[in-house]
Amino acid sequence: MATNDYIENTVPAVKFSKAILTKYPITSTSTSASSLSGALTVNGLTNTGTNAGSLTKFTTYTTTASPASTLSGTTILLAPAAGAGFTTTLPTPVVGCKFSFIVTVSVSSSNLKIITDAGTTLLQGAVVGATTTATLFNSAIATSNISVLMNGTTTGGLQGSWYEFTCISATAWQVQGMNFGSSTVATPFSTS
Repeated sequence: MATNDYIENTVPAVKFSKAILTKYPITSTSTSASSLSGALTVNGLTNTGTNAGSLTKFTTYTTTASPASTLSGTTILLAPAAGAGFTTTLPTPVVGCKFSFIVTVSVSSSNLKIITDAGTTLLQGAVVGATTTATLFNSAIATSNISVLMNGTTTGGLQGSWYEFTCISATAWQVQGMNFGSSTVATPFSTS
């Protein structure tokens, strides 16, 4: 006798959207309790992203690092040891690859930088920069900027700053975010 169970997408934006299937039936011919371990393969569903097989969605960087494109979809917490900045290098572009970065420890010395893999891989997008007294809208067109540079003051990098990078072509990443600083706000987009 077959029984029907469901895997349900519980992400609110998906679950409560109209016309989006959020329950996927699982048919089992087993009459006893089952448990899952190891890799799960679901026939009929296709994962088109580069994060196939990984349920790890958060990781923390405290020093220089380079996430692989296979970690697409991961939120990376930037926690500079003792506030000392470091560089995170984005992987070679894979269209659709996406990373979110959240500063969890304010940078207080050197620079906290997120940079593309090459000088020919560019950034475009918009970032809102803010302090307790001012707000500035910063934008970049994909012509020369290859990094976001946070210095802890004018170009942000204080706890709570966040960025999202989405690869949109073999030579460009789309950037959006909110950057918090402690002085007169300036653009975090940089050419180096």
